[in-house]
Amino acid sequence: MTNRKIVIDHSPGETRVATLIEGRLAQMFVERASRPWVRGAIVNAKVTAVRKELGAVFLDLGNAQGYMDGPSKYTPIEGQSVLVEVISEPRKGKAARVSQNITLRGNFADIYPTETGYSISRKIKRKTKRSAIREFLISNVPSSVGVHIKSTDNSSDFTLIKKEIDELILKWRRLEQMTASNGSPKVLIPSPGPIGFAVKKYIDQEIHEGKNGTLFDDFAIDFQIDKALERKVSIEGGAEIIFDELEALVSVDIDIARFKTAKTQPLRLAECLAEEIFWQIRLRDLAGLILVDFPRLKDIKIRENFVRLLKKLSKENDVSLVVHGWTRTGLLEVTRPRIGLTLHEIFCGNEIGGLEAMETLGLKVLRLLIKETPGMALPQVVCSPQLRTMIQATLGESLKEVSKKLGKTVTFVDDPNSGHELFHIRNALEA
Repeated sequence: MTNRKIVIDHSPGETRVATLIEGRLAQMFVERASRPWVRGAIVNAKVTAVRKELGAVFLDLGNAQGYMDGPSKYTPIEGQSVLVEVISEPRKGKAARVSQNITLRGNFADIYPTETGYSISRKIKRKTKRSAIREFLISNVPSSVGVHIKSTDNSSDFTLIKKEIDELILKWRRLEQMTASNGSPKVLIPSPGPIGFAVKKYIDQEIHEGKNGTLFDDFAIDFQIDKALERKVSIEGGAEIIFDELEALVSVDIDIARFKTAKTQPLRLAECLAEEIFWQIRLRDLAGLILVDFPRLKDIKIRENFVRLLKKLSKENDVSLVVHGWTRTGLLEVTRPRIGLTLHEIFCGNEIGGLEAMETLGLKVLRLLIKETPGMALPQVVCSPQLRTMIQATLGESLKEVSKKLGKTVTFVDDPNSGHELFHIRNALEA
């Protein structure tokens, strides 16, 4: 059985959740105090503008701005209240994407109150089991509600599943009542945050929970994050894959010049490339238009095998990756829905070359203050003026939290000659 873990870290100013497969970092979910999650929230939103020429409706979500594609059945009017679910996080000044197709998620099943029909996880493969689930759904679930059955250890326990579906339907009825009795905009169900999202997505996983980066050190997660922020990735055999996140697309370039067995084991080459590119797309949370520049090899079966493996990995791992095919210039066109910031955008912002963003560095300083300064009389941070300003202003509330835990005030000394990524912590009495 594959060894899978969810590792949760609570630190001043942020919550980080990592999923590991056989010890390797597979996915990251991060929420910061400066940017709370809205994804997954259900909101009684207020329509602020209807732009028919754009086919879009803009809404006030209370804690963020949202937009949705113009509904096909009817067009809401300005000032109207609309019940929506937030599908994606705001990004680069753009509003969060929302939908009127609500999903209420459970551990064993999800329900879609505004849709009909049912679906069963593709991971449940036995025909007899799928047939039994279908019969159960037809007999026990109202035809007016859509249902999806997940693949879990309890997917055959129909008593447990029915209880959860009934609870979710009751939750929906209460939501309808709240919508009628509350004004807008109002958040009716808050976002589950990174922890809730990861636990619901990866059911039956081994969970480890800690504070201040200790578990991330134990599982070498910070090291793996740093590696994932690099452009180049080396794979078995010596080939390199280069990832470039551009404004309009993601470019994936493949260099097989150093791949020692490219000619003698071409199918192995395709397999290695498909596995690593899929892994990196999921880990880096790459989305939108992705163009893969695959090597021009004589045997066309090699690239066909590459595409087949990429589709297979996407299906097996429940990742919404759409492989459209080859362009006239020989590039493989792939798209993936965007639901949040990429790993690079979270940790590096607009910095080039994998340098950590100022906020990321500030949060690292706060973690280290808690881990390294207990017993230190007067903890002091020596850093650039820019980093000091970030910690004292943007992360001010988190700094107060750290000082309270330490029972002493943290002081700062500016080092104008220090690069923004450099800092050190010392005892002011020994300076």
